[in-house]
Amino acid sequence: MATYTQTGNARSLSVRIKNEITGITTTYHGYNTFSFNLDGQTHIWPAIAPSLVASMSKSAFDDRLNDFKRYLEIIIPGLNFSTGTIKEAYLERVDSCEIGKVVS
Repeated sequence: MATYTQTGNARSLSVRIKNEITGITTTYHGYNTFSFNLDGQTHIWPAIAPSLVASMSKSAFDDRLNDFKRYLEIIIPGLNFSTGTIKEAYLERVDSCEIGKVVS
């Protein structure tokens, strides 16, 4: 198992989306397998354990997060992350993610 140093930021690959017409809220998880085609290129992401998110490099997490957002915009007509009310994927949580702590 690789070691990593905590940054004080908790990460999330889950998003809740409320349909304003139906009032139904659905939760989607970027930990699950997802794939899509964009501009002739296929993007395939295998399922991962939520516990692995903490040890991913920032660039690996951001790549998966950005593709997950693109995937949701494709499967949910009208969804646009740049115009919605979005909470950040990184939340400061120094209580549970002590800054500088090495985890193995």
